[in-house]
Amino acid sequence: MPFTDKHKAWKQLRRGRYVEFNLVYDRGTTFGLKTGGRIESILVSLPLTARWEYDYVSIEMNGLGNGSNKFGLNHIVFLCMGCNRLESG
Repeated sequence: MPFTDKHKAWKQLRRGRYVEFNLVYDRGTTFGLKTGGRIESILVSLPLTARWEYDYVSIEMNGLGNGSNKFGLNHIVFLCMGCNRLESG
């Protein structure tokens, strides 16, 4: 299967969630930022490019729309990072 623009967009959204997790939830990162650590050293593991979309839900890339489960687990992890939001809504 060739790598398409849809795959790139999906990858960028996943990277955005990774950045969100690191900056908001990761104890090591937040500790370093709050205690005046060297910012370049703390943020060096972040991806060079990322993407965010408000309230993003993908039917096509979740493994249900294309007959493949390749993206299914990633979609579940992607959504579970917002489980608190999903449970309250």
